Amino acid sequence: MKFVHLQPPFKFALVGKLCGHRSSLDGIQNFFFNLKLLGDFFVTLLNPKHVLIKSANDLDYCRVFSHRSYFVSKCLNGLLFLILVFFPNLKPHLFFSRILHGLGSIFVRPLKTDNATSSGSRPSVAHVLVELDVTKYYPDIVWVRLENLGYIQSMIMEDFSS
Repeated sequence: MKFVHLQPPFKFALVGKLCGHRSSLDGIQNFFFNLKLLGDFFVTLLNPKHVLIKSANDLDYCRVFSHRSYFVSKCLNGLLFLILVFFPNLKPHLFFSRILHGLGSIFVRPLKTDNATSSGSRPSVAHVLVELDVTKYYPDIVWVRLENLGYIQSMIMEDFSS
């Protein structure tokens, strides 16, 4: 796996997707303070629609993650998660960034492919890092249309329960 460099500083981090009107950063921070988390935590804005929530330990991370969505200032806010999606036995001529990002776009947002996928050095499976909205259900197959025909492509999501 080539995404290990993303993990250490964000090992216990989640991204919160804010609803239509944004609460103040103080309001969001107070909300998490009132959860009475066991360790330190850090909440900051990533952009007008997203906040970064970093906890110091796995218990607090699991506690925040297990709820998947929260009401902050009378508004439902969801959680996003970075996860690897595997496309086993993907046809070799589909190993192009544009196509892989298209396959990954059924999730919230495709971010990147790993080096082996980009270079085609591991043709048995393609890996795409995506943002996943943990409040939604995602299928384990997708229809890939190739001009006048197509086929069913399986998708395997990295196990994010561990």
